[in-house]
Amino acid sequence: MRPITTRRRLVLARAEADRRFQFGQPGAGTYLIPANNACGANAVQKVHHIWTGQRVTMNAVIRAAAWPGPPADFSARGMLTSEVLRALAVLLRVQRAGYTGTTSATASDVVQLARHRGPVIVLYRYGTTPEWEGYRYRGQQADGVDSVTGRVVGYAREPGRAGRNQLSGFDDGAHYVVVLSSKWRRRTGGEDVWLHDSNHASSARPERPRWDVVSAEQFERMYRSGADVTFSGDPWAAVPSRAL
Repeated sequence: MRPITTRRRLVLARAEADRRFQFGQPGAGTYLIPANNACGANAVQKVHHIWTGQRVTMNAVIRAAAWPGPPADFSARGMLTSEVLRALAVLLRVQRAGYTGTTSATASDVVQLARHRGPVIVLYRYGTTPEWEGYRYRGQQADGVDSVTGRVVGYAREPGRAGRNQLSGFDDGAHYVVVLSSKWRRRTGGEDVWLHDSNHASSARPERPRWDVVSAEQFERMYRSGADVTFSGDPWAAVPSRAL
């Protein structure tokens, strides 16, 4: 088994090397799932690349998930949690990563699993993501506030380089994020959590950040918001059964 520091370096190196998002990929207009709804497919893409060092297309992920297409009463939908798990099982069968879904893990559990085993996928409410400090989007300035609840979410810990930058229109939306790893801050205390947020690289927001870094407290707010967007009313995470 790799030491924690070695695993973190590997995960972050592969995350940085693969700056693909749900928007801005070649052939984005031909996704089986529209790019606006493709955060789950991109999350699986990212996890697959971290485990294998190889790249698969968005449509390969969507086919592996056996996504049936949008139901008649929806104009479009993304991947359900069951479909995310199916895609991970198909694409990582050689690696035997053994991803399973859980609704009983705490935010601290999820962070530690990412640190000790490998990347974890979480479903949560997008508006709880810490913002990109100083960003302007369609005339709106980042203010570090969740517009749905009015609560302060703050900014990502790489000021001016990462964080939520779709500042309107999706704060109440369900969204997948990949928890990459974490590290304790020795000098100042607390824990940093590295995330991959799929919602970047659109024509209106073309930036491609390496990752987002948030505090453990900020991530806990994000994770707990999963109860607002899951069918069960509980936070949900896809966790690996073995260490990378």
